Amino acid sequence: MIARLLTAAILLQPALVAAAPIFSITGAVSQPGDYQWQQGVRLLDASVTAQVNSNAWYMGATLQRESAKLEQRKLKVGLLFDLRSAKVRSRLAGNAEAQALIERLTAQVEAMPVTGRIPAEMNPLKQRLVRYNPLLEAGDKIHYALRPNSITVTGAVQADCQLTYSYATSLYDYLAACPAHPLASADTLYLIQPDGAVERLGSGYWNQQDASVAVGATLFVPVDETALTADGEPETFNEDMAAFIATQTPAQERIR
Repeated sequence: MIARLLTAAILLQPALVAAAPIFSITGAVSQPGDYQWQQGVRLLDASVTAQVNSNAWYMGATLQRESAKLEQRKLKVGLLFDLRSAKVRSRLAGNAEAQALIERLTAQVEAMPVTGRIPAEMNPLKQRLVRYNPLLEAGDKIHYALRPNSITVTGAVQADCQLTYSYATSLYDYLAACPAHPLASADTLYLIQPDGAVERLGSGYWNQQDASVAVGATLFVPVDETALTADGEPETFNEDMAAFIATQTPAQERIR
């Protein structure tokens, strides 16, 4: 084990040559910076070499990859197309309420970066298992965040809400504290956990489902599909929006 760590330390020495392939580690680590990338370097090697701090928030830590950005960029373009099409329809229909919500969602999506975030186990102890210890790619960015103390409610609400987190507060208590928009879906909710996991839940009186909300999570209230799509068109905006939110860094660190 000691020999392996020494090898990793040599392999992952901070990058000195700008042209050399690198990956970076930032946030709650003792040795942040750019490191030389070589074939065979794994996530655990990076975590050990950067010395992840004891106060790092593993569930909100991220692995961002250049090769994942193309599909995420397509997802963002598709969301903006759907919103701009819906804005035209709402304007033609004279629906000022729908138009204002769509404009707010458009501004939100435009401000959300394409991060390249991919699912990854960021707890160094679990990374000792091969299935949680993927190979790194050149250009990967690793960030270990600090634990926040809030959750976010967004989507078809009167205004985005950042609410104080409490273990005793239920999913629906958070929703009740953030007034819904008249165009909110009556029976669906998306829960995006800080590790990027997305869960679609029934939220109506007739199909209500409960779930644990982790600190740093985002609750996305879907928009009623009749406000977004023309008759006969498939409605994918809400699902795509939840998926794109999941690629962001946790809500408390997002750049909007």
